[in-house]
Amino acid sequence: DLKSRFDLVPEVSFLMKKEEVFLRGQIDLLARSRPEGTGGGPAEIRVIDFKTDRLRDPEAHRAQLELYAEAAREMESGGAGENKPEIRAFVCYLRDGSVEELDWEESSR
Repeated sequence: DLKSRFDLVPEVSFLMKKEEVFLRGQIDLLARSRPEGTGGGPAEIRVIDFKTDRLRDPEAHRAQLELYAEAAREMESGGAGENKPEIRAFVCYLRDGSVEELDWEESSR
């Protein structure tokens, strides 16, 4: 159950610089795993984007969710550091309640 393992933060706004452009966005739902022990940040972050699309096509939202994941990583790690949390991204289609996870190689990001 997501609520039992994660702190849920809705509507997380961000501003980040990518190359020479500033980008502003809002993540629909950010789920941060609760750290074990004391200190340290979350081991896992889930970026969840809600869509009202009639057709399910998670690939159509890949660029958006990769940007959101990058913003979430920068918020959690300050943009650097060795303790980078695992980022997972999901599209939740509100019309039928389905959830699709986008797969990607963490090392390529």
